[in-house]
Amino acid sequence: MFWKSILSSIIFALLFAPAALGLKWAAAHHIVSGDIPVRGMEMLMGLLIAFYGNAIPKTLQHLREGRSESGRVQSLRRTIGWLLTVGGLGFAAVWASAPLSEAVGWSMAVMGTAIGLIVVSIVWTHMAQRRTGQPAR
Repeated sequence: MFWKSILSSIIFALLFAPAALGLKWAAAHHIVSGDIPVRGMEMLMGLLIAFYGNAIPKTLQHLREGRSESGRVQSLRRTIGWLLTVGGLGFAAVWASAPLSEAVGWSMAVMGTAIGLIVVSIVWTHMAQRRTGQPAR
């Protein structure tokens, strides 16, 4: 599992550099309009967030491994994964469709909402575990 996450990170790094250079080159040669490099890189960042959000629930420790997490913690991981995935896709969609002058604000609102909901979920899970006396594993 460790090497799989490193490999996906290397693949994304190898994707970002040529994408940035290619988009800048295309804009300099008037192949694409001037805002396409910014939009393209921001959309790629949103997709990166969605990709890693989607990977979070897949890192759940299974019951048969002996070091299982409580059901609440597993549910929290799934919730965080969903929120990051939807937030990343929303971030990318805003950069793809909103006017450039408004894309920054709207994309930050989307990610800020996702992060705020993640914080609420973490606090909610922590408080629920304290009420029941279960340790957070």
